[in-house]
Amino acid sequence: MKKKISALLSTLFFIGFIFLQVGTELNLFLNLFVIFLILGGTTCLSIVMIGLSRLYNTQNVVRGILRNPKVIKKDIILQITAATNTLRINSQRSDPLLIDDEHFHPFLIDGVELLTQVEEHETINDVLEADILARRARHARDIQLIFSVTKYPMICGLLGAILSLSLFAFQLYYHSGSIFTLGAILKMAITFLLYGFAISFFILMPIAKKILYRFDNDIEIRRTIKRGIKLMAVGISSDLIEESLNPGGPDVRMEVH
Repeated sequence: MKKKISALLSTLFFIGFIFLQVGTELNLFLNLFVIFLILGGTTCLSIVMIGLSRLYNTQNVVRGILRNPKVIKKDIILQITAATNTLRINSQRSDPLLIDDEHFHPFLIDGVELLTQVEEHETINDVLEADILARRARHARDIQLIFSVTKYPMICGLLGAILSLSLFAFQLYYHSGSIFTLGAILKMAITFLLYGFAISFFILMPIAKKILYRFDNDIEIRRTIKRGIKLMAVGISSDLIEESLNPGGPDVRMEVH
């Protein structure tokens, strides 16, 4: 308890000291030059630490994820049942109906093609699972890269604050007269810190969390499709597939491998 009180008093003393030096007007901290420096530093750090080609590839993945609307599991289940009915109808037609990418998920189309080309259920399951695992590994690499980028504005803000304070120490040592006042230096250092942490926590971090959620949703949807394909492979009816894939539905195992 004493440590908490001491930390609180120290923080209040530090904040009071800063306000005495720089004043209480918020417009003192509106500095576009600092914003450009932090954004430029973040871009340079990203290129140096990650690499331009990998950064470009990840940017394309992120753009594709965010551009497309979120895939809802209920809609995917309806697509699976529709594909099941289409396959049943095609078995009785000389001109089979097409399962196109305009109305069906690409992974579902690939699974249906496997059903028509491969007879062994275990092979179908292995191919689909390998695709999911490869995609999950790629998502893991991309999200690790994205979360590392969210830290770079904080690093740039800290570097800017340290350089600002170093400038003040430099002028005290080499100049008898003050070129910059302590208030101006503190204002610049705090501005770097504020913008660095604000860009990281209030802009980049929410975007990264949204991308992570989309990645998790993508894997969940693909696992739902894989289970639907496995049920289609053993001839389960579309109604029973829909019941089984819905939350709380019956666990249809049959002879699925």
